[in-house]
Amino acid sequence: MVRENLAYDFSRFEERKPSEHAVQLKLVEKKKNSNKAMAKSVWANLAVFAVIAAFVVGLLFSYMRSNELSSEIKAAERRNRELSAQNTLLQVEIDQTFSMKKVSELAESYGMVKAEKYQYKYFSVAEGDKVSAD
Repeated sequence: MVRENLAYDFSRFEERKPSEHAVQLKLVEKKKNSNKAMAKSVWANLAVFAVIAAFVVGLLFSYMRSNELSSEIKAAERRNRELSAQNTLLQVEIDQTFSMKKVSELAESYGMVKAEKYQYKYFSVAEGDKVSAD
């Protein structure tokens, strides 16, 4: 029952019976190749799974390493702040130890007095690297 229409060809949608011989050939071919195709399919699936697993493991390893490095950086920054604070305290102690007021107090406690102007001796170094005392 073929209907003809000028606008559309409906013959494509009609049911056709394939010949039995063609169906048997296809089934025989599928049976012959099904084991090989199945083996190829299994290996392909395993390969894809291995690639995905390797990618996931690599990603997890990179996150883990990034976390470790972040922890080390934070510890180093904390240690740096501690050492900077300690350096500041030590610098204040050094400044206090060598302050002119403390030095003059210590000198007076040992009986030392300031030099008078006539006790100063000046040297001329205009001649180069030599120094002579009169």
